[in-house]
Amino acid sequence: SLDEVGFIKSRSEDDYHKLLEAYHRRCLRTPRLSGIIRGQGVKRVDCLDHRTAWWGMWDVWAADGTWSLRLNLM
Repeated sequence: SLDEVGFIKSRSEDDYHKLLEAYHRRCLRTPRLSGIIRGQGVKRVDCLDHRTAWWGMWDVWAADGTWSLRLNLM
């Protein structure tokens, strides 16, 4: 969503540029559909950059009882 893209941009200008580069690469991979794909905008998969091989996932519990899900990519 635009909120997530805005959050990435506010955290790091470098990460934001990497996100946009990955987005443009994804659009170029399917030349005949690039207009449709471009119209859909940035997706979460663009945050992965080149790291798209799955390595694992686990939960992490905080002292206050909340938890988060961590994933690792190669």
